[in-house]
Amino acid sequence: MGNLAHAPTVDSIWLFGTCFTWSYGCRPQFQYYKEYKQENDLRWTQIIGQKYQCLIEMRATPALGTNFGTIKSLTKELLNIKPNDIAIIELVRPYGILRPNLSGTKIEDFGTWNIDWDKHWKGWPEEDKKIGIGYWEQFIKGKEEAWMKYFVEHVEMLRGILHTRGVKTVLWHSEWEGTSEEFERIRDHTNGEIDDFHYSWKGHRQVADYLINKIESKEFFKRPLV
Repeated sequence: MGNLAHAPTVDSIWLFGTCFTWSYGCRPQFQYYKEYKQENDLRWTQIIGQKYQCLIEMRATPALGTNFGTIKSLTKELLNIKPNDIAIIELVRPYGILRPNLSGTKIEDFGTWNIDWDKHWKGWPEEDKKIGIGYWEQFIKGKEEAWMKYFVEHVEMLRGILHTRGVKTVLWHSEWEGTSEEFERIRDHTNGEIDDFHYSWKGHRQVADYLINKIESKEFFKRPLV
C-alpha cells in the first residue's frame, strides 16, 4: 500500500456508487458481519480512510443502486467537492432501471442482477412487474456494452468539470469486465452458506489495494491532448 509518509495529502475522499461502495453485507445489521467478522476486518472504504488519514464522505446508495443514481449523486455534490479532495466513482453493471415509487410521487433506483426476483417487486401489481421485466429483457439484456458506454460518457463529463476545479477523480467498475471475478464474494467465503454476491472481508481488502494502487499511480482524470 505504500508508505504513508509519501501518500498524497487529502482532505476528504468522496465515494459515489452502489451497494458495493456502501459495503452491503459488511455492516453490523447483516448475518455475514455478525458471524464472520474478525478483529482486523475492515470495509474497503475504512481501509482507504485510514491510509490517507482523511474524512470519508459516503454518498453511495445502500441498496438497489444504479448508475443513474450514482450520476445523480455525483452531480448533486459537484460544487461541494474541494480541490484537495478525491472523488472515487463506482460504475456497476447496467442492469438497473428507474421507476416511480408505488405512490407515483418520486422516481427511484431499481438495481438488481435478477430483475425477476420477487422480493424486489413485493407489493407491486403483476402488470407493472411484467412491464419492468419486459423492458429489461428487451432493451438492456444483451446490450450491456452500449449502456456502459452511455454511463461512462456521462461520468467522464462530470469528471472533466471536477478536473477544471482541481479535483482528482478515480473511476472504477465494481461489476464489469476485468473486476467481476477479481474480488472475493461473501458467497465464496461462506461456501454458499450466505448467498450474497457482495464483497467478503477479503474482497474488501482486495478492492482497497486495487483503488489505492490507482491513487498512488495517479490514475486520475486527464484532459485529452486533442
